[in-house]
Amino acid sequence: GANAGIWFVKLDEMKSVVDGYVEGNWGFFWTNYDSEGITKATVAIATDVTRQEERNHLIFEELIQSMGLMQDQYAYEDSIFYGRWTTVQQPSEMDREVVGMLYWPEVRHGMGVEKAVAILEKSYRPYK
Repeated sequence: GANAGIWFVKLDEMKSVVDGYVEGNWGFFWTNYDSEGITKATVAIATDVTRQEERNHLIFEELIQSMGLMQDQYAYEDSIFYGRWTTVQQPSEMDREVVGMLYWPEVRHGMGVEKAVAILEKSYRPYK
């Protein structure tokens, strides 16, 4: 009954376990969704081309991105979402804040940016 799975496989097996796999990625995720939101997530991490430090990073990055934060960013090097290769070992405080905002009870799937920002500006309390 799980709706998320993480696979640890050899690089050449990635495409067989995760839909939409883009060749060469050491970590990759794919989500299924419907009108209510994400219904299933699959994450694959390559084991034969990575060291444990790299796998640790990829587990955080791919799993958290599969929860709805799917875009990389290029401004904060300490972020798990930094678009250039790093081995950051845990989400930054900012990453945790962003995840908190995504799952804030009043923020709903399909909500427009303006409405989401208005809700967060009115009622968001920092994670601590």
